[in-house]
Amino acid sequence: TLLSQTKLVPVIMDMGSIEDSPSNIVRNVLGIVNKKVTAVVGPFRSSHAQIASYIMSELNIPMITHTSTHPFLRNPLWSNFLLHMQPLDEYQSLALLDLVKYMGWNSV
Repeated sequence: TLLSQTKLVPVIMDMGSIEDSPSNIVRNVLGIVNKKVTAVVGPFRSSHAQIASYIMSELNIPMITHTSTHPFLRNPLWSNFLLHMQPLDEYQSLALLDLVKYMGWNSV
């Protein structure tokens, strides 16, 4: 196995709710960093991921985002340590449009 001497220890923390201000998101992200993590999975919202990815990139901490789709997150200057698990909104929209056309639907 790869890295057989490595033990993964999950640290589950909330990065904040949709109502949180950017300063609260920064505070939450720094709380995660203070736990001495080596990688982060999340956050769920693109707005939170924008803030978190910048901080994590500056600290060379990899971050995996599985639901954030905003095109801004593809900017390598802001997210060079960010791994995307989801296609951009634009590609998802085009795929749905193709599906609607293929199915011959007149309304959705």
